Amino acid sequence: MDFMTRFLALLLLGAAMPAGAQDAPDETPEAVADPPGLAEARERIERGEAAFERRDFEAALTEFERAYERIGDHPARFLILYNIARSYEQLFRYDDALTYYRRYLDEGGEQAEDRDEVQTILRTLEGMLATVVVESNVPAAIWIDDRLVGEAPASVHVTGGRHVVELRASGYESEQQELLIAARTTETLSFDLEALPEPSQGPRPVAFWITAAGAVATAIAGAGVGIRALRERDDVDQRLADPVERFEVTESDRSRITSLSRTADTLFAVAGALAITAVVLGVVTDWSDDDVAVTGFVGPHEAGIAIGGRL
Repeated sequence: MDFMTRFLALLLLGAAMPAGAQDAPDETPEAVADPPGLAEARERIERGEAAFERRDFEAALTEFERAYERIGDHPARFLILYNIARSYEQLFRYDDALTYYRRYLDEGGEQAEDRDEVQTILRTLEGMLATVVVESNVPAAIWIDDRLVGEAPASVHVTGGRHVVELRASGYESEQQELLIAARTTETLSFDLEALPEPSQGPRPVAFWITAAGAVATAIAGAGVGIRALRERDDVDQRLADPVERFEVTESDRSRITSLSRTADTLFAVAGALAITAVVLGVVTDWSDDDVAVTGFVGPHEAGIAIGGRL
């Protein structure tokens, strides 16, 4: 049964019955209700046949596959598998063609009247294929010439010639190897995929707390120095207002006040920079790992904050 015969047989079978039923005159054939998608399947088969005739095998394959999905449990459904197999064969995807020819025979059973012919095709295609044994340190998808063909470790069939074999696995670097193989031979390719680096995480909470505490401490220190500078300036101003003590004010007193003021300004600037950094850290910190202990202490001569954690 050739390609056109298969197409016409499927197109004309509205309520098909198994082949041979018409040979039993004493039996009354019961009509089989058309599956809901039969009309669409017929249209797709017709478009697929037209695409096949103009050698647009990719388009033909798509139409036949959609027709197979839409035709439901129609008794002639297996015939479409033959057309799918032929499309794959014309695309030189002999491994897929083998799969669908075998499915055609399995699903067609006794209705596949050209079994001997198809088995001859199978033997011919098998002789045009080579076997690639793909070994991998982790389960990975096998891509050959940008086509997914299986999952490693496994043995896959390819046509004789040059190919690019690539393994892809989630969390691992993809790896490619070039292969030149002859038909009816077997080659082994071994892959050792390397794990991708762990995605960078945000800084730990302790970094935020240290920066924030540093900003607070620096601001307090700046305030202390600033208050001291103000007090010394007030003292100098009072002495300058006194007719007697005004002559005791030295250039050293003025320099010290200037130095204290500059120190206070510097501390405030540092505190501001630390505060901005703390805000940024607060946004990017990975708070799910907050293992920081923050405690305060006050003593007779000092007070502060103690921060414990893991950087």
